[in-house]
Amino acid sequence: MIVVSIGKVAVGQHAYYEQQVAQGADDYYTGRGEVPGEWQGAGAQAVGLSGRVSGGQFNALVAGMDPRDPSVRLRWSVRDPEVAALDLTFSAPKSVSVLAAAGPDDGMRVLVTAHNEAVTAALAYLDESAVMVRRGHDGTTVQVGEGLIAAAYLHRMSRSLDPQLHTHVVAANLTRGPDGRFTALHGAPLYRAAKTAGYLYQAHLRATISDRLGLEWGEISKGAAELAGVPAEILTEFSKRRQEMLRAAELGGISLDTKAGGEAAALATRDRKEYGIDTHTWREDIQARASELGFGREEITELLELGRERLAHGLPEHDVPAELALGERLAGPHGLTERANSFDERVVLQEFAAAAGQGASVEEIRAQAERFTLRPDVLATELGEFTTVDLVDCERRLIVAPSVAPGKVLASSTRARLTV
Repeated sequence: MIVVSIGKVAVGQHAYYEQQVAQGADDYYTGRGEVPGEWQGAGAQAVGLSGRVSGGQFNALVAGMDPRDPSVRLRWSVRDPEVAALDLTFSAPKSVSVLAAAGPDDGMRVLVTAHNEAVTAALAYLDESAVMVRRGHDGTTVQVGEGLIAAAYLHRMSRSLDPQLHTHVVAANLTRGPDGRFTALHGAPLYRAAKTAGYLYQAHLRATISDRLGLEWGEISKGAAELAGVPAEILTEFSKRRQEMLRAAELGGISLDTKAGGEAAALATRDRKEYGIDTHTWREDIQARASELGFGREEITELLELGRERLAHGLPEHDVPAELALGERLAGPHGLTERANSFDERVVLQEFAAAAGQGASVEEIRAQAERFTLRPDVLATELGEFTTVDLVDCERRLIVAPSVAPGKVLASSTRARLTV
């Protein structure tokens, strides 16, 4: 399951994101249309953009103009980049999407709100950790950007009209650097951080749904999990696109386990997007199909009632011993340095997010990761990465040369220069 994907948007392609938008949020919650876009990202806040996105504002942004005054150019350079925007798509687990479509209105509101909050929390991580600009000769100097300037569009269905709760966060290829200039994003950090953002989104979503509906989660796989009470056959029934991709991969002799294979299968099975779908009747159809497979109103009511009972008895508090045990494993010989001599914060965040079986907020996971990197047996390198005392001791034993005196520099095979 790809939790966060990144697509490139050229000028002229952005009309897709405006075509299936409802006139108001009330229409969305009664089942007709999609919710209007909302401004997201620290960069949007910094320039005073908030609330609903209008078509004119979005078009201006993609063109490098100021959404507040489309006659003013924001982009510092006179030339437009080939990539006008990046589409960061956050997708909920299939069980959440099906429950939102087949369940009662109040349950749908909770699930949609939880999804929105998880997207916002994951974007805050990207804003702080991965939004960069390039400066200097040939762009060799990388500096921190002000944050993403993005329009977020919430959708409930896939191209195959299956339930698929997902948000397109369309971020302009534009941010303000420390020198005040609006220039193109340095894309590499965003691409590197996308997987981590997906893990954080999933953990935050699990925690929020558990806290508000009392629902439990199944086994974690690649950072994601399905709701424990939704039958597996339901997930298969409402995953037509996935089944099509599997068939295409089998016929083409490719694997979906690789990024290239997944993209090839997705392209081969890509249907033309349908517009003008009456989502009210669509939802009724989803409810009918789910009921035929034994996941109708009665079963969903029972699932939600079990959740309410769990909430009434109180959810477990944060498990400090479990955090310490995970830290011990990650810092040990079979942990993060078992296959690599160094690691960065992204890997640590992924480990703690995946370990939160019933979820944890992005803020909590980032605090856990920071506590881990401050452990006395975790050492920072000059390249901004980390290694462990266990690995350094192992390398010392393998070095044939005389012992390294305190204060000298030990050259590790990781290219990480570590003061010991």
